[in-house]
Amino acid sequence: MPATLAAVTTARRAATPRGPFDRFPARFGWIFAGALLALLAAWIQSVLPLTAIGGASADDALYVRLAESAARGEWLGPYDESTLSKGPFFPLFVAAAFRAGAPLFDAERALYVAACALFVLAVAPVVRTEWGRLLLFSLLVLNPVVVTRAVREGLYPALTLLVLAGGVGVLCWLPTSYRRAAAWAGLCGVSLGALWLTREEGIWIVPAVALLLGAAVLRAATDSAARHRLLRATVLALLPLPIAAVCVQAVALRNRAAYGVPTACESTDRPFTSAYGALARIVPSDRKAKVPVPADVRRKAYGQSEAFRHLEPFLEGAVGAGWSAISAANLPETAGEIAGGWFQFAIREAAAKAGFYRDATTAASFWRRVASELNGACAAGRLDCLPERHTLTPVGALALAPTLLRGVPENFALLCSSIDASSSRNLGSSSGPPGARLLFARVTREPLAPGAEDRRWVTIRGWAYRSGAPPLEWRARAPDGTPLPVAQSWSPSGDLVEWFSDPSASRARFRLEASCPGPCAVELTEAGSVLLRFEPSAPDERSGPMPADLKLWLDTVKVRPPERAGDRWGLDDLRRGALDRLASAYARGLGLLLPAAVVLFGATAAWALIRRRAPVPVLVGAALLGAVVSRIVLLDLVDRTSFPALHPLYFAPAYPLLYAFVVLAFVSAAGALGRVPAAERLSAYLWTKATTFGFTRRSKSE
Repeated sequence: MPATLAAVTTARRAATPRGPFDRFPARFGWIFAGALLALLAAWIQSVLPLTAIGGASADDALYVRLAESAARGEWLGPYDESTLSKGPFFPLFVAAAFRAGAPLFDAERALYVAACALFVLAVAPVVRTEWGRLLLFSLLVLNPVVVTRAVREGLYPALTLLVLAGGVGVLCWLPTSYRRAAAWAGLCGVSLGALWLTREEGIWIVPAVALLLGAAVLRAATDSAARHRLLRATVLALLPLPIAAVCVQAVALRNRAAYGVPTACESTDRPFTSAYGALARIVPSDRKAKVPVPADVRRKAYGQSEAFRHLEPFLEGAVGAGWSAISAANLPETAGEIAGGWFQFAIREAAAKAGFYRDATTAASFWRRVASELNGACAAGRLDCLPERHTLTPVGALALAPTLLRGVPENFALLCSSIDASSSRNLGSSSGPPGARLLFARVTREPLAPGAEDRRWVTIRGWAYRSGAPPLEWRARAPDGTPLPVAQSWSPSGDLVEWFSDPSASRARFRLEASCPGPCAVELTEAGSVLLRFEPSAPDERSGPMPADLKLWLDTVKVRPPERAGDRWGLDDLRRGALDRLASAYARGLGLLLPAAVVLFGATAAWALIRRRAPVPVLVGAALLGAVVSRIVLLDLVDRTSFPALHPLYFAPAYPLLYAFVVLAFVSAAGALGRVPAAERLSAYLWTKATTFGFTRRSKSE
């Protein structure tokens, strides 16, 4: 009898009769299965329309405007205060999709599927079984969190996977094949450059990339057979860094040719960051959370900087009031001030109103002058200031490190549960002027979600009851009070009776469907009296008496356009239902498996340290987990200092990494267990018994 599981498996395969299809490589079957899964995921997700937010002048609307200019061959278009305020890669991607005739979401899905495939290919030396690779690819490609806006986060997960795939490829192939390692290094470098040009906080991915590339160098250094080629291996391992730098510098040079300034993004380069840092270093009379430059600091700055004084009529006038209102709507505790998430846009708009954004060189000279005058006042002692700063990083970020680290477990739980509350399950309404929405539709080639003034169907599911009160009822009304047709059903809810220990909750689950010809409000009533009301596209903004003993939970709120004429078989509802079930399954599955995966990974890593080894599965798992933790910590920092950031939209690049980590944690644990001699012998024995049991019984019966 063979001594090991591998030997048993090899012998069993050799003894298996070959069929007529065995001349085709088995790999084709797995590739075909993966392609079917990718097509299934694309078919399910394509039911989601694009939510156009025409009034988001610093986000969605900005990207579409820049993409339109790029598609016309005008680079990023005419220069103004917003042109270089964000990374340009996403608008360029949208323009490329438009020129190729592809809808934006199809282009994003194609890139994401390619990223999933390359990531699975990169970890193939770690995940050695075809079933394991197919499972990993399935979890990645069926990811139910779908970004339904024209924003950078729709592209971010794919770029993140590509960066880490390149790093893993370098780690796995550097000891055996320089040619393959160079190819993976090129992928890592180009993807890292694209990621750096997509969002301004790309620093969060650096620890994971550094771990993978550093581990590759150390593996080469400890390999006695390849030690004489250590310099070549080191150059190959670090190749992604200069490639990424070249990509960023190429965009900076293109901007210099178009606008006269060699910068890839104003928000990450001096002199704008120097001016922002000079304002933020001034000590306020009363420091307020999430307000980096309060009104009293601005007043001090006006008195010390002649350049900054030009912005006073605008920052203390209509421009400042507008951004202050946006801040208060998102962060009520900052009422009367401009929160950190919006201050940079406020000072840009004020500078544009003052005439300093007529061209890029004038804007750069203005911000350089502001920084010089304020830093000079600080050095002379005319202002009470912190040390000199040249960054948009919030003041006191380092002091928050212990708090941020303590919040990681709680935010991990939030990350898992947020899958079930992602934007793909609760779509918003398109908004903005008709012309802006038409631009979205034309540039993205996507059907738009209905606006508040458009006819739409509303479906709401959840539960509601009030102890000891008459049965509740839903209604829908137009803005003028005209009743609208609704269909509602209330079903048994024994779980709520048990949870609340209240018989009144026996029929609390409901499903409401309403047809709204335009703006409408849904109302929850009791004996004809309204308890609360809200607009379906904004279910969290409620009004009415809202009695304290009313218990209400909304599972899903769907706002969708009329069914397309071609959808005769109700396939749209089927796809929406499939996406809902996938989201629920992923949320529940991660909630159950992630703690076990973390424990297994910790035990495997501890065993590796005891044995003074660093297996590749452990290194890859550490990079994935480190990237997720880094993303969570960054978003928690932003949430505490600038704007609400713990949201599925910003979690988007972390979800695929989390799925991959769970799979690799179990794989690395199984690999570590397999290296224990007793476990290997037991596995071989059990496998032999399982595969020969039927033959043994037949032999005895004969």
